[in-house]
Amino acid sequence: MAANSVVQLVSEHGPDLCRVRGEGGLVRGFRRDILTENLSERDCALLVCPRCRGILREACISFGGAHFCLSCTKGNEQTHPNTHVRNTISSLKSTCPLSTRGCEWLGTLGECENHLDMCSNVHEICKLGCDIVLPRYELVNHMSEKCLQRVIPCEHCEKNFRVCNMSSHMNDCLKMLQTCELGCGILVCSEDMERHLEEECVEKKVGCPFIKYKCEVGLIKRKELYQHLEEKRTEHTELKLNAMEVIVMKQNEMMERMSQQTEKKLNATEDMLLKLTRKVESLTKESDFNQEEIIVEDNTLLCTLPNATKLQWRIEKIENMMKPRLSSTFSFSHKFQVDGFIFNFQLQYSDGLRINLCPHIGSNYDILHWPFRAEFLTYLICHSNRKSTLEFKSPTININKEDYYFHSIWKDREIALFPRASIKPEFIRDGAIHLEIFVIMK
Repeated sequence: MAANSVVQLVSEHGPDLCRVRGEGGLVRGFRRDILTENLSERDCALLVCPRCRGILREACISFGGAHFCLSCTKGNEQTHPNTHVRNTISSLKSTCPLSTRGCEWLGTLGECENHLDMCSNVHEICKLGCDIVLPRYELVNHMSEKCLQRVIPCEHCEKNFRVCNMSSHMNDCLKMLQTCELGCGILVCSEDMERHLEEECVEKKVGCPFIKYKCEVGLIKRKELYQHLEEKRTEHTELKLNAMEVIVMKQNEMMERMSQQTEKKLNATEDMLLKLTRKVESLTKESDFNQEEIIVEDNTLLCTLPNATKLQWRIEKIENMMKPRLSSTFSFSHKFQVDGFIFNFQLQYSDGLRINLCPHIGSNYDILHWPFRAEFLTYLICHSNRKSTLEFKSPTININKEDYYFHSIWKDREIALFPRASIKPEFIRDGAIHLEIFVIMK
């Protein structure tokens, strides 16, 4: 076998195991050492590539008649496939390139590449990423049982982790059972350790429930607490009763303070009401005093007829009546009688000046024969020439006992009021009003 120095095994990771590498390490023709029979010199001249010294693979013939592997031809070289030679080479008997490792396969050179795709003796890199190279028949077991990159579930939390990371996970796994940190002997999940220590661990030091009532035992182990409660039951009861007495005493003191504060507020309210009452009385007296200041200078009953009366009425200092007050102010004219009925007029100021007709009625007698009709005319008398000029006229009114406008007691007089007419501001002359009223009974 000539030029064996350029013939070498290629990487054992696939079908290239049956080929040789030429110059530059490129994969070229088939290896000659895997043939079951040696080639004759005539066959070598026809079937061996003169460039890679391997058996022709995808044989091509040049215009000069030389045969080369397709991969051994040069870029500017004109060749064409030689089908006859290719068929001859494919039918050559061959063994597995890995027969030295125990593979007993026999076949043709054309079948060798397909065989290597399935041969269990071919070495491959672990597909899980650990970079180890093993024969295929060992790789399956390695990936399922030994590879550090394989993924397995944690036996505690059942989450998946790589074997190489499992040790680190175990240090942090919340479901991993651990012995109680305080040595009570209980196995507890990491995530439940804090709850176990706070609620269950008999070695945990806890405070007596009566510490808020000033039990002086301090912190004791949970396993000793029950015995402490039994031994100190009487003392604990006394401590609790004493604490309750203190609470009741403080509550009583607080209620006493609240009662005193409430009483002070009530007294202050009563004082305020008394002051307001006095203020109202003062304002009322002032109103009455101001009422008396209204001077009826000229209040003359001019004439009285069987069914009619003419009244002249002058009111001075009218501005006193119109001052702001809490209640209305008013003044009355002389009483007069018309056809057996007793009347007088009322000048009232509330939201404006108004004249009201006031029939007088008594509780023991009734001079009014209900119903009746009355009409009164009101004139404004000019102050300069005392000439009467008609300013407004009240229409005829029908007065019924059941529907008089307002019933009141005024200075021991029981009266009924019938507002009839408003007085315009321009009727006031020099602070006085001078009216002439003519009343006719119908």
